[in-house]
Amino acid sequence: MTYIDATVKNVTPPLFSLFLMPFFMLIDDVRVFHVAQLALLVGSTVLLTVCIKQILSYYKAPNLANVSMIFLATFFFVTNFYIYTMPSLLMAELISITLFLVGSVLLLLPITPRRASLAGHIGMLFLLIKMSNLPLTLVFNMLYSMKVWRSDQRKNFLMHMFFAFTYTGSYFYFTHFFEGHKNMQRGSTFSFSYFWNNLHFYAKTLVGSPTRYLWYTEKFVSPVISIGALVSAGVGLTMKESKKIVLAILFTALSLVLFMSFFVTPDARYISTLIPLYSFLWIIGLVWLQKKIQFSHTFIVAFGGFLILYMFVPAFSYQAKTSEIQVLKKQIGLNFLHPEDPWNYNAVDAMDRFSTSSKSEGSIYIATFLPQFYVGMFAKNFTALPVSIQQEFYSASDEEEIARLYQLAFASGRVYLSNAYINNLPQIWPQEFKNKLKKYNGKLVYEDCLGTCNLYLLTPPVAVAN
Repeated sequence: MTYIDATVKNVTPPLFSLFLMPFFMLIDDVRVFHVAQLALLVGSTVLLTVCIKQILSYYKAPNLANVSMIFLATFFFVTNFYIYTMPSLLMAELISITLFLVGSVLLLLPITPRRASLAGHIGMLFLLIKMSNLPLTLVFNMLYSMKVWRSDQRKNFLMHMFFAFTYTGSYFYFTHFFEGHKNMQRGSTFSFSYFWNNLHFYAKTLVGSPTRYLWYTEKFVSPVISIGALVSAGVGLTMKESKKIVLAILFTALSLVLFMSFFVTPDARYISTLIPLYSFLWIIGLVWLQKKIQFSHTFIVAFGGFLILYMFVPAFSYQAKTSEIQVLKKQIGLNFLHPEDPWNYNAVDAMDRFSTSSKSEGSIYIATFLPQFYVGMFAKNFTALPVSIQQEFYSASDEEEIARLYQLAFASGRVYLSNAYINNLPQIWPQEFKNKLKKYNGKLVYEDCLGTCNLYLLTPPVAVAN
């Protein structure tokens, strides 16, 4: 990322950015990513349904029973708190889930030349989304190799896998991707010392305990879904049709969890790709239940019971002491009744409007706690300056470096200080803000955002003669 003279080394592979590019070319607004993420969510839901239908094709069940089971498993997926929250986040978890489901479809469908060719690329595409997908790369390539090994498409698959390895390796080599990468520091990012605590964190997360996903603390999965998935895994291992599927699911989950347990920061988003696996296991469990009691009144009662537990019992909801029906009602209300205020965007917009009205006075510089790269995506009429050496994505060595930037800005235009984003680091930034006002004799000249994005005109400090 680059803004004026500030540059941060790219530490994320490019596939998600390449996916977003057509959307940004069509609409010159960073918020269009939400549309792109919604497209991924719709695609993921369709792919999940394809996977479920393929699993059901291994069994003989009445059509009405199949429709009921598909509905329940898909409903569990789309009402997962993190699944419907992901489109609002400019992050690569959702595209990872989509690719994961593409790989799942290929593993479930019969082998054809075209599918074998595509499968050869899937594993490396995981890596080109983000490095934490490494276990998925290894697991998918291994599982598909086992599937295709006795097929006449083995050479086709291996040839495409080698080609994928070549272009992926070339990207990492020629871009010097790993040089200075913050997650490649020996002993500080990956270590055995983190393993047991992190493993405990992920185990609790997978069974439906409250977790940490960025700044969210909702459950990763409803306890009723996790309990049903565990039971389904047990019964699935006893059924010939589903034994290999269950083993593949367990192996995938175990590989990803063990790998991420060595990473310094445990976070449920690193295992987001496992969410569809709950639906797969539930389908296997429902098929077993249907075979035991047939599609009868008992099955309908059991089906309804699962829905009632999931929707109306607070203990099985994603949020504490709130039933899932209330959670969904609140979310729908937030989406349709009124917009959520994007305070950071509003602050930049207010700065830009103020700068437009002050253009005749020369170049406008605004010192802000907001990340410069974020400001740069929206600002058209001013240049952002840092306030603190402890700002996000900023690496000034000392306060003197910031003072030099201000000195250059004073020489070519007017300099203002904004209080936007100040409470994001309440222990430090408010005091630094006061220090800047005092040092540069700040004078309030503009108020907006209910007082959260005010602007103060700064003047150069007067040199004291010795």
